[in-house]
Amino acid sequence: MKYKEFEKYYDEFKHKIYSYLYYRSGRNKGLAEDLTAEVFLKALEKFHTFKKDSSFQSWIYAIAHNHLIDYFRRSKELVDIDLLENVIESDTDSKNVLIKRLAVEQTEELLEYLSDEEKEIVLLRYHRELSMREIGDIVDKEETTVRVIIHRAIGKMRKKYDVLYAIVVLIFITLL
Repeated sequence: MKYKEFEKYYDEFKHKIYSYLYYRSGRNKGLAEDLTAEVFLKALEKFHTFKKDSSFQSWIYAIAHNHLIDYFRRSKELVDIDLLENVIESDTDSKNVLIKRLAVEQTEELLEYLSDEEKEIVLLRYHRELSMREIGDIVDKEETTVRVIIHRAIGKMRKKYDVLYAIVVLIFITLL
């Protein structure tokens, strides 16, 4: 019975956890696959400790977050967080592809002004759409602290955005 219940969670979250680990590992597909498997093995082993009245999403992301930290501690590897999905190249309209690519580059450039902690929290909030409470559980911070970190990170990006926005507008004008 326990395996059937876990299987439902696995089916629902395997792609989300893989995607999270893929970007956190520097878009290393093989490493992300290995880490995802390890995370779900750990989760299965500890599934008896999961409280049914709490969020499985918070619980599994916390396991993934901690496993990734342990992995990088052991390997002493440093990897930046990348926030956005790859642009799909099969789009027939090359202008749309270029606009998407510019948006991705602009967002990635803005993220470079954030600390690793700010990047991770922004990723969890806006890319994974987790609640402040769930993020707090994952990164072991109070919900109010998470709100402050996000507020400050957005403020940093807004300051830099003014300059980048002017550049992007110039590029778009030349494309039209």
